[in-house]
Amino acid sequence: MPAKVRGSLVAVNMLAITTGIVVAYLLDYAFSASQAWRYMFGLAAFPSIGLVIGMWWLPDSPRWLISRSRVDEARKVLKCARTTSDIDQEIKDIQHAMAQQGEGGIAGLLVAVTFLTLVSVLGHADTFWLYMMHKSIACARCLETGSTRQ
Repeated sequence: MPAKVRGSLVAVNMLAITTGIVVAYLLDYAFSASQAWRYMFGLAAFPSIGLVIGMWWLPDSPRWLISRSRVDEARKVLKCARTTSDIDQEIKDIQHAMAQQGEGGIAGLLVAVTFLTLVSVLGHADTFWLYMMHKSIACARCLETGSTRQ
């Protein structure tokens, strides 16, 4: 993506997302009085169907094409999307970035999910141990006093 339009494309993307959220909220609010939740779900299908239909005409990304060793097709896509003639350098940059990044796929996804799960569990470990310590102190008090109330 050319640097001179990158910021405006991100802004348009955020505006589209925010507008979609507001429109969805307003439509849901309009249908909430009549308890018509089926219509809410049905209306949500229209943008999804439009997105799927629109995706048929999108070209494959140059990065994906290069990862499948289809460099000539990637060059054609870049020529359609870029106004600069420095496409060969961009292809080299993509190949260099892919070589540094390594392999993705299911294995990379599983590693990421495992890592995030461990971070979540370890992040809540202190809460677990505080709970266990509270229960053990309460149990010790019960033994001391003979009470069953904690």
